[in-house]
Amino acid sequence: MKLFVSATFAATLALATHWAAAQSTAITYQGELSQLGQPAAGSFDLRFKLFDAVLGGTQVGSSVCVDNVTVADGRFTAAVDFGQQFAATAPRFLEIDVRPGDAGTCAITTGYTTLTSRQALTTTPRAAAANVANALAAPDGAPNQAVFVDNAGNVGVGTTAPTDLLDVRTPSGAYFKVDTANGDLRLNGGSDGHAGLFSDGPLSGSFSILSAQGARLQLSNNGNVGISTASPQARLHVVGGDLMAGAQGQEWLFHTRSSFGSDFLQITDYDNGTPQFQRGLVLTPLGRVGINTTAPQAALHVAGSARIDGVLTVGAIAVGAQTRHLAVHGSAFRQANPTAGGAIFDQRGVRSTIGSGGQDFWAPVNLPNGANVTEVRIAFIDNILNQSAFISVGYGRSDFQGGTLELATVDSSLFNNSTVAREWSTNIIDYPTVDNATHSYWLRASIPGTSSAEGRLFHVRITYTVTSPLP
Repeated sequence: MKLFVSATFAATLALATHWAAAQSTAITYQGELSQLGQPAAGSFDLRFKLFDAVLGGTQVGSSVCVDNVTVADGRFTAAVDFGQQFAATAPRFLEIDVRPGDAGTCAITTGYTTLTSRQALTTTPRAAAANVANALAAPDGAPNQAVFVDNAGNVGVGTTAPTDLLDVRTPSGAYFKVDTANGDLRLNGGSDGHAGLFSDGPLSGSFSILSAQGARLQLSNNGNVGISTASPQARLHVVGGDLMAGAQGQEWLFHTRSSFGSDFLQITDYDNGTPQFQRGLVLTPLGRVGINTTAPQAALHVAGSARIDGVLTVGAIAVGAQTRHLAVHGSAFRQANPTAGGAIFDQRGVRSTIGSGGQDFWAPVNLPNGANVTEVRIAFIDNILNQSAFISVGYGRSDFQGGTLELATVDSSLFNNSTVAREWSTNIIDYPTVDNATHSYWLRASIPGTSSAEGRLFHVRITYTVTSPLP
């Protein structure tokens, strides 16, 4: 059987249409088949092969068999799909084998007659403009290669020499790249030196950097920045993590904790990679500040010593009532009439040696303002035989106009004529609260004495309470 084929190609037009629409890679071949000089009719098997040269050369892709193609009045149409064999600009030539349709299925590869000669597959003008789809021109033709794909698969926008997987460039030198090594994004701001990612949405919108676990960095259009939160409520809002700042190996750690029963913020150092949670500054939700303690028990709680270089100014500080004592040694008293003589001052206190009448002695008292006097106690020896002569001590005050008032009195009347040292006290105090703004305070001691008997005052102790930590 002698076959002759003359073909009218619609293949190139169909190929261009399919590629532009990003659809199937199949092409449509329309041809005329002659048999013995007459238009062929009936069923025929067609086998198509693609080569890179008109003679010889190398077959490109696989052979495509189309079984039982109907030929009427010598004309036929066949759909042929060589796959992605037209992505390069190299020429392609089509070779066709024909056999009668009753020769078997495409699985039988014998019985074919090769038609001469191979036919070049040419492009339509629109397909030529696309340069076999490895480059795209702008609609008006300038630039000619606005989008370019090189042999390594790198895509360039604004460049025909892309250096990365995606290389977008502008005439000002700015670029946006997805690098080949790690898939990282690389930006260059060009002549102004600024590279930015812009969110053109409404004020309520945002720009997010996400991972598989959700939002990791959220840039809200109102200027708030969130880390691990999609709705930052402040200029910087960090959820579930710490903040760190400082030079390498000398970082400071801003850390939130709840392992001690309540949340708190801790600022501590990060000593060569190890957070020092046992020290630093702690702020609790109750407004307490702890230094070197994670459980402050007061508004300011310092675990350890503190130093203040300068003036410390505090307001009224209230603490629990504290009991304190002021001891006045007998030798601190002075004679009311120094010219009278007859007074002995030594390490044991004070005594009088002038007759049974004795004499008076005085001592100033310095107590903190606001103190509350609760007791006046004396220590003494009184072995004077005269029962009506005994040691008497008064605690009193004077106003700034010279008026005086004795507020408490204690004496040795129950223990005179004794050689044993005694103590006695009173807790009956008139006007016990000390008011240094309007009064001064004193002690009076009346001590009888003879040349042979001893009436001696060792000391006076005033007990008082204060609600201030200051003396």
